[in-house]
Amino acid sequence: MKIGARLAIGYGAVLVLLALLVAVALGALGNMRDSIIETVERRFPTTEQANELSTAMALELQAPAPPQADRQRRIGERSRQGLLAVRQLIGTAEAAGDDAAAHCNRQIDRLLAAHERFRAMLDQGARDPARALYLSDWLVLQQSAIDAADELVRLEGRRLTDSALDTRALHERERSVLIALAALAAGLAAVLGTALTRSIARPIRRAVATAQRVAGGEPPSGRPRGSDETAQLLDAMEQLEGRLSRNSARRTAAEAALRDSERRYRLLAENATDIICSHDGDFRYRYVSPSCEAVLGWTQQELIGADPIMLCHDADRPAFSAAVARLLQARFGEPHALTFRARHRDGRLLWIETVGRHVREGIDDGAGLVTVMRDVTARRLAEQRIRESQAVLARSQAQARIGSWWYDFGTEELRWSEETYRIFGVDAAVQPTLPMFLTLVHPDDRDRLLEHWIAAMADGPAYDAEHRSDVGGRTKWIRERAEIDRDGDGRPLLATGTAQDITQIKEKEQALLQHREQLRELADHREQVREEERRRIAREVHDELGQYLTALRLDTAMLGLRFGSLAPELKSQVETMKQTIDQTMSVVREITAALRPGILDEGLGAAAEWLLSRFSERHDLAARLILPSCELALDDTVATAAFRILQESLTNVARHAQAACVEIRIAVDSTQLRLRVADDGIGFDPQQVAGRRTFGLLGIRERVAALGGELSIDARPGAGTTLSVSLPLSR
Repeated sequence: MKIGARLAIGYGAVLVLLALLVAVALGALGNMRDSIIETVERRFPTTEQANELSTAMALELQAPAPPQADRQRRIGERSRQGLLAVRQLIGTAEAAGDDAAAHCNRQIDRLLAAHERFRAMLDQGARDPARALYLSDWLVLQQSAIDAADELVRLEGRRLTDSALDTRALHERERSVLIALAALAAGLAAVLGTALTRSIARPIRRAVATAQRVAGGEPPSGRPRGSDETAQLLDAMEQLEGRLSRNSARRTAAEAALRDSERRYRLLAENATDIICSHDGDFRYRYVSPSCEAVLGWTQQELIGADPIMLCHDADRPAFSAAVARLLQARFGEPHALTFRARHRDGRLLWIETVGRHVREGIDDGAGLVTVMRDVTARRLAEQRIRESQAVLARSQAQARIGSWWYDFGTEELRWSEETYRIFGVDAAVQPTLPMFLTLVHPDDRDRLLEHWIAAMADGPAYDAEHRSDVGGRTKWIRERAEIDRDGDGRPLLATGTAQDITQIKEKEQALLQHREQLRELADHREQVREEERRRIAREVHDELGQYLTALRLDTAMLGLRFGSLAPELKSQVETMKQTIDQTMSVVREITAALRPGILDEGLGAAAEWLLSRFSERHDLAARLILPSCELALDDTVATAAFRILQESLTNVARHAQAACVEIRIAVDSTQLRLRVADDGIGFDPQQVAGRRTFGLLGIRERVAALGGELSIDARPGAGTTLSVSLPLSR
């Protein structure tokens, strides 16, 4: 039953006057209760709205879609309105000169201003600056507002305690008056007054005790039973205490999370290999991570407060100053990078790469510039060496006219070097492909080039092919070579090759071949002329000189017959002259045979028999001649060349072979004349003889080449030598 009902029943049954007095007392108690509730609501500002606003801001930052962001924005707006209501509740205390209330109002105003900036950033789409504002300014301002509210709660708790004591004294006076009136009216009024006093004083004392415990930070002992005003007052105070407890727990958790985050970030900064720095408004160092000593040789204490330009090389200072000016004027979160040379404390020059940006805005102390420096000296030196190597490679390829290329079989990507582009006459901006490359190949060479390429991909021989290419209206000769890298299963992965411009080599080779052919034709013509000259000289020597010598011998014989009997000395002299003439005729025959044996006119077989018999007699060697069964009807040029080859071969056998036996085999078919000269001599090493000036073998090769024939020599040290010649019967 409520207190008003109790008073009405008690005093209405005894005395109307007592009922009036009770009514007056109830009015006074009601005013007191309202005053207490108003005081509690007015002087105990809640921090629940600030926490709800902070939660809404965090959820809005994490909202993945606009609808959820709008919902979180509405929650944040309701929380902001709640903070404005709290601000109005404590306005009276601030107007009365209450410093704690004024301080709490200022903190709430700063918190609301930060929320307005946060909303403006989100409306502009700047989520990263809004996140930075929430993680830096908002949490600090929220903590300041909560601390101010706590201080106001403590102060107002003490005031509420004093007010409660004054209320209790007032109640004692009212009770005395009521008791006096009740004593005058009736004893029943005294009993009822006592009961009423107990029923009212006990809950008030419990309310005072609860208020004191709330002000002291202690939890209430239990919720009171009943539904009267005192029970409602205690319920309201316990709800207030619960909210304060929850806010305190949240604040404690937030502080713990903040300390843990700060510990992690400090651990990262102090153990990072890069130098992490923060700067003031003049770009001087406010913080430098410990890695500065390992990288630059300067300690943290030496760099804090210093201008970073002190580290910069003199030549790079203008660019460094310009970069700093751009960074100071840059927008929030916009990075600026610069690479410059810095001087180590020991005098060495280092290449430093630095990236700076604004990480915070609106900070009272002007902080918000952060830079990260990294030593990139090794990378710069490596890049410089790579550039130098590439330049040297490009110059070398240009001088050698050899370009390089790479082909990836997996991605079908083809890459050319600069020289390769120049060789094929293609603009360097064009991305080469295999089909495009084939269009550059001369149509007559494409099929052959593709056959080489397919054979190389199929684990065949190395790719090495020559082809023509039309470049700028001119035909170029290009040699392609490549090595193919394969996987464990033999599949091609990457082809690394070269493209060499061999046009000049081909032109010189062609000119050399033509010149060589001309020389060979000239040598052949000279040999033919010489053979004709030998034939003519041999004929003239045989005919003219032979006739003269024959006539001279006849005259000498007649002289001996006519005058020999008259002068014995003359006869002896005539005999001597006859012997001399005979010897001269023999020499003439030898000269004639050397120039051109007359027996050669009888055929190659007869000439070979004559040549081999004379060779055998002169060098005391066993000789064997194998002739075909058919008659050797040969062209005079072919027969003469074959005879000279046999003659030169026997001369080489006599000079170098140290042989005991030699065999000559002559064979002929419908198109070829085949000669084979074999000995059982000491033989020789063809590779050693290849570098010597062996005119005998050279003459044989030239004679065979002039007639379009083929020559092969089979020789081994200690195993004799076999010379095989094949001559076409018609040129």
